[in-house]
Amino acid sequence: MVTKKSESTDSKPDHSLNDLLLRGRVSAPAIEKELPSGDTVVEF
Repeated sequence: MVTKKSESTDSKPDHSLNDLLLRGRVSAPAIEKELPSGDTVVEF
């Protein structure tokens, strides 16, 4: 998970991250992949 530290002192929410809540069953285990940028994504 990547977290960003806000440089400003504004109390505005940071909407640059996408949060996802999954509920249910999948037929295969999740696969983590690292992107060339160094970020990690999960494939279901």
